[in-house]
Amino acid sequence: MSRLKERIRFIKQVDVIQFLYLNYFCRSVIRSDRSKVIPYRHAVIDLDPSSRIHLSGGDLEIGGDLLKGSRAETFLRLRENSVWVSEGGCHFSYGVTFELLRNAKIHSGYMTINTGSTLVCQAEMELGQDLMIARNAVIYDSDFHPILNETGERINPPSKVKIGSHVWIGTGAIILKGTEIGDNCVVAAGSRVSGTVESGSLCKPDGTSRPCFGRWER
Repeated sequence: MSRLKERIRFIKQVDVIQFLYLNYFCRSVIRSDRSKVIPYRHAVIDLDPSSRIHLSGGDLEIGGDLLKGSRAETFLRLRENSVWVSEGGCHFSYGVTFELLRNAKIHSGYMTINTGSTLVCQAEMELGQDLMIARNAVIYDSDFHPILNETGERINPPSKVKIGSHVWIGTGAIILKGTEIGDNCVVAAGSRVSGTVESGSLCKPDGTSRPCFGRWER
């Protein structure tokens, strides 16, 4: 009986038609084990036919934690020839935007992204295991709009973002292109991060960092 109740509860929360399509008919989703894409109600998922999600090690939960009566949307979009390799799955709360632009690549472990946060990849991102992103954070690997010099060459190309394992990114933090954050780091609320951050650091809103003593837990 408890299993039946759990199944009914699942059906009420999930967009069943989208669930069946993404896991059993969509050629863009390649599952190497029993992991699945779980689109909660009002999740907007747009996968270009040439894009690929390689999924293993855990489910992709898109648009969870929706408040009763809410129609808040969650956006997952992969554009032409983009690739997301997920080894561990994810949990995206309602209101998250997660987008790969044309030819972009993301390789990720398990991660959670809270309400209002935005991640847009134009080139490449590497995201470690057990990444936790709080509300209203922003992660970009590009300025998106090119700036050209006198000869017409772009002087602000995209640059890979790499975030290590067991990293906590606080509310309202901004991670800019070319950033590399080591393992076991905490990015404080409101911080703007660029460049290299050594493992075991606390990134502060004033742009400085110091060793982070102790270990945070979910």
